[in-house]
Amino acid sequence: MPPRTWISDADNQSAIWVCGRAPVQRYSSGQSHFYTWAQIAGIFIFSIYAPPRLSHEEFTGLLSNIVDEARGKTPILVAGDFNAWSTEWGSRETKPRGEALLDALAPPGCPPAEHRFETDGEVIAGGVNRSTGGTTASRSCLRLRRRAQRARGRADETICREEFADARRRLHRAIKASKRLCWRQLCDEADCDVWGKPYRVVMSRLRAPRTSPPSAPELVRRAVSTLFPMIVPRPIDAPPLLEEHLIPEVGVEELRWAYGRVRIGAAPGPDGIPNIAALKAAVEACFENFRRVFTVCLRKGCFPTRWKRQRLVLMLKPGKPAMEPSSYRPLCMLDTAGKILERIIAGRLETHTEGPAGLADSQYGFRKGRSTVDAIQAVLSTARTAISGKRWHRGTKEYCAIITLDVRNAFNSARWNKILIALSQMEVPAYLLRIVSSYFLDRVLEFTTDDGSETYEVTAGVPQGSVLGPILWNVMYDRILRLKLPRSAKIVGFADDIAVTVVAKHLDLVEFYSNETIRLVRAALTDLGLQTADQKTEVLLVTSRKVRETITLRAGDHYITSAPCIRYLGVHIDARLRFDEHLRIVSDKANRGSRCPAGYYAKHRRSKEQST
Repeated sequence: MPPRTWISDADNQSAIWVCGRAPVQRYSSGQSHFYTWAQIAGIFIFSIYAPPRLSHEEFTGLLSNIVDEARGKTPILVAGDFNAWSTEWGSRETKPRGEALLDALAPPGCPPAEHRFETDGEVIAGGVNRSTGGTTASRSCLRLRRRAQRARGRADETICREEFADARRRLHRAIKASKRLCWRQLCDEADCDVWGKPYRVVMSRLRAPRTSPPSAPELVRRAVSTLFPMIVPRPIDAPPLLEEHLIPEVGVEELRWAYGRVRIGAAPGPDGIPNIAALKAAVEACFENFRRVFTVCLRKGCFPTRWKRQRLVLMLKPGKPAMEPSSYRPLCMLDTAGKILERIIAGRLETHTEGPAGLADSQYGFRKGRSTVDAIQAVLSTARTAISGKRWHRGTKEYCAIITLDVRNAFNSARWNKILIALSQMEVPAYLLRIVSSYFLDRVLEFTTDDGSETYEVTAGVPQGSVLGPILWNVMYDRILRLKLPRSAKIVGFADDIAVTVVAKHLDLVEFYSNETIRLVRAALTDLGLQTADQKTEVLLVTSRKVRETITLRAGDHYITSAPCIRYLGVHIDARLRFDEHLRIVSDKANRGSRCPAGYYAKHRRSKEQST
């Protein structure tokens, strides 16, 4: 046969194009369906296309025909599109077609070296990639299954089928036993590590579906103007520039710590350079150059303008209307190189903000060794102490009001001059004040609509997604947490979330102290240029009385009556501190998002408690 020959099957679904000088020694008659073959330069090449429309029986029949055709031909190369899923070649899961393909192309015993099979672009030496092979039971079952399939029409077909059926029953029992064991281990691990694998498994089921960011020009522009208010910035007096030798250079370990903290998988900034390239390839290859650049930035008090660009990503809040600008959470994507410099500045600021003259102990957000759990415990401990003991003559039992206040568009409304004033009051070195001043100036927001790319001047706020933003917010917000409140009131902060506890023996005193506390907090927030969403204020009256009692407080022009349950930092707190409502809500949410039958976890727990 001459070269440059087209060899196809009967339906023209698969073909072999011979375009080189290699001789074609033998080839298919062209009567087969969905596959063809040819012997070229001593190698038997099979070309296969199994369309998705084939039923499972038709697909397995096709594989049987291919196996029969390939028997006795060696060496052999099989290439084709099987439309079969299997984790063996990178699919998310293994489907029946994938299992049938593995069974058909896996020779019994140890395959010879010349056997090579190519499926969906991946060459698998030895017929099947067994680097991640299964258990001995599953391998034995697959071997007996192949034996039963190849025994069709032979005298030992019945015996082979019975052996396979028995092996399959044993495998099913082993799988069920393994599932029970793994489930018990998962439950035990949840008792030991609440943030471990069980938590990650549950949260992976509860994630909301991803939504595309808005692109309608009018909506995006309204969202930008709403979320990033245009504030006439007050002149910022930068501290005088010190002599360079008084400003410590960026150390080797300091830079390694700074770029080691940046997440590899985080989204890139406006420059589009992935973090893996910016970190591993650039910083490690030009380490001294980066160190010198960052040192010059600190000593000149200049944050490069290019690193002040913010690429906006709008994320729709769950359950919010898509056409409302306030329904979106703005995330600002920044260049990785600038975030490394931010990390260096933040590390130096922390030596002062976490010192004796630093942040108040009642701030639990964005700080090392503190979390939402600590903030919640601080609130609950006050409430539990208040309702403990006796109520009557000389009793210690009191009422406790828990008030949560919401700050409207908090992070994007922070005034830059207020942040610099707070930094100077914490005795932060002048060179850090100077570069923070440079960090604020000339910031530009970049966003995209259906009309194309646009820019917007940023005049206030700390970027959500930045490294410096959280620590600068805490510095400015520290004034709220240090307010002189009535003696029976305490304030707890987590980022911009405020919770106030007011303890008193009589309800009229609880209302009086609570209203005074709310007034003082709102006034201090207004002085910082922030506004409270008074309609979102929540009040909970914690008491041990059987008869439900309520109080009504005033927040601005709104009157708020205490509710039987409020939500604080993701936890639903009820008036009896029993958390029945919280368990009901999270259980319903977990049952809706989980594939496991409702109540299975509780059933397992009850059986475990009875056994112990």
